[in-house]
Amino acid sequence: MKKFLTGLFAAGLLLSAAPALQAAQGVRAERTTFYELAVHADLIVKAKLVEIVDVELEDGVANLDVQLHRFNNSNEAIRRDARLQVTEVLRGDGVFVGELDIVSVQQQSFTQYPASLQAGKEALFFLEKRSDGLWDLGGAQRGILSEESGVGSFTRVEKAVRDVLSYEHQYVLNEGARHGALQERFMKEVKLDDSRLSIDSLLDLSMNAETYAPYFDSYERFELVNLLWDSVAGSAERLELITLIGRVQPDGGREAIIEAIIADPSERTAARGADALEQYGTAKSCEMLLDRYLEIEAGEDISKARVITALGILRPYNKHADEQMVRARVTDLLRSVLNRDSNSLVLQEALLAARDMRYTNNELGPQLTQLVEDFRQGLVSDVVYKRVIVALAATRNAQAKEQLLALKGEFNTRYDKHIELSILMPFTTLVDFK
Repeated sequence: MKKFLTGLFAAGLLLSAAPALQAAQGVRAERTTFYELAVHADLIVKAKLVEIVDVELEDGVANLDVQLHRFNNSNEAIRRDARLQVTEVLRGDGVFVGELDIVSVQQQSFTQYPASLQAGKEALFFLEKRSDGLWDLGGAQRGILSEESGVGSFTRVEKAVRDVLSYEHQYVLNEGARHGALQERFMKEVKLDDSRLSIDSLLDLSMNAETYAPYFDSYERFELVNLLWDSVAGSAERLELITLIGRVQPDGGREAIIEAIIADPSERTAARGADALEQYGTAKSCEMLLDRYLEIEAGEDISKARVITALGILRPYNKHADEQMVRARVTDLLRSVLNRDSNSLVLQEALLAARDMRYTNNELGPQLTQLVEDFRQGLVSDVVYKRVIVALAATRNAQAKEQLLALKGEFNTRYDKHIELSILMPFTTLVDFK
């Protein structure tokens, strides 16, 4: 990627770290899908949650679990364990049917566990053996697959896990066949029901697209596009479908992504869509976005703003011959909306795009300068002014820097720190920081 994106895949601690530390600092969803947990867990059991028991620690023994999760258990003399009634062991050795105590996830109490477990129903627990000999959930709360994970169907959950485990043995000598079976199994779980199984399946497919793309037949490629059309705006499933389509590139996928950007008010959809469109090709994708922008009806300002968001992230370059003409078109579009009469959201997104386009020759200088004057006269908002400052700083242009330094001292020095930070870090300064 040649640009920064706000991602669904936020940085988390590597799964090789201590489980308690993972839970405290965040667990990466794509590393803790039901498939990843199934094939990497030391132990998988089907069990009921019996009770939460308090384990008194010896004096002088550091209670790291409580230190990391004081919001659930503030008593350092006590570690909460979850007592399970194991009915079956699906994977692992040394544990049998009967009672098994594990460290309670994030030191939760009984009433913090899924409702189905509180009601005495079974769930699957994916466990890791800690260095102190205790069993802990892999992936923190994601290490439990309950009835809720299958939208009311534990049978569905159990079958999905058993199937992927069986492929590990069935195709142990045929990796290609295993990948094909997994791809087909994941696609069957994509039901647009916002379930853990559906989202996890899309995560596995999108994050390992190079592995699974060859196994998509023509019908499944067509189905990906249909699923995107049918997905809920702003949903996790829509975001992962966009990523997957960008990597598999089915016919009609680019058009569907563009329509999703236009129809979905979510900034995340525009950002994820831009990432996927880049996989299809920046120049053509920007051209299609610009053409579609012209077709958006008057008053549909959120749609216009999201197209501008995507264009700014795609950021066609002058140094790429095939992107020069479309960059000029983006520049013309920004010039047309960088004025006080534009819709406020469109104007704000255009200013971020102006920053991201990195106009080193100050191509938008007149428009940005006029917006500074408009702010002085009270004609545009504080948010607009801050974004103008960042857009000017991003040019890395001596003239723009001189202009910014001249603004220091105005408005009782209220914006001086923002100006200084923008000059130093124009692409990471918080544009709406109070």
